Amino acid sequence: MGRVPGPVRAVTFDFWQTLFVPVGGAATRLPGLNALLAPRRPDLGEAELEAALLAAGEENTRRWRAGQQFGSQGLVAHLVAALNLDLGPTESEQLLELIEAPPGDGPLTPVPGALEAVRRLRHRGFRLGIVSDTGFRPGRVLRRQLSEVGILDCFEPGGLAFSDEVGVPKPDPRIFERALSGLDVTAAEAVHVGDLKFTDVAGARSAGMRVVRFTGCADDLEDGPEADAVISSHAELEGALDRL
Repeated sequence: MGRVPGPVRAVTFDFWQTLFVPVGGAATRLPGLNALLAPRRPDLGEAELEAALLAAGEENTRRWRAGQQFGSQGLVAHLVAALNLDLGPTESEQLLELIEAPPGDGPLTPVPGALEAVRRLRHRGFRLGIVSDTGFRPGRVLRRQLSEVGILDCFEPGGLAFSDEVGVPKPDPRIFERALSGLDVTAAEAVHVGDLKFTDVAGARSAGMRVVRFTGCADDLEDGPEADAVISSHAELEGALDRL
């Protein structure tokens, strides 16, 4: 017999395509990578660098699909091996910083209505967290970007569960359980809001949480479990939570 859901006390959010519009990728990192490596490897052309960056991103996606954490450290290791780089400690640190926060990386673009929804829920007394997979940007960078848009203090520090810090990506229930522990709530008292069936819906369900799927940035048309509620706008979120 399953656990009986109680009143909702906490809400966790996915990061990309739920709170923020995806940005970056290889294109934003290519100029910095070229500038960093040109003095040491002038033989490397921009096309080769771009191909290596794209391949690293594809490997990150493959590992993510397989339930393995790869992230910025894995991306750097992939680049070093693919380009046969011999970097000193300072250059290695510069390469990692370039991958995680490329030059000119400004504040992220929130999904319309997301910041207002977070602030309203916080005002109503919900305990808020984030459960997010990380690729190019690790949790420490995402925290800084949450601060830049003015909502970091809306979230409980212990409720921020990023895959590079937990060691596993969604849908592994352990990343959701880390957030629940930090929020000091049971799964039956919490709802997760995210956009993907494979990671957000399946993962939150495996942890015993209820789920709201958000389609306002991108609608996931893949096969997979459906959420308890589906919304296309953050203006619908409070009503959906009140009905669960």
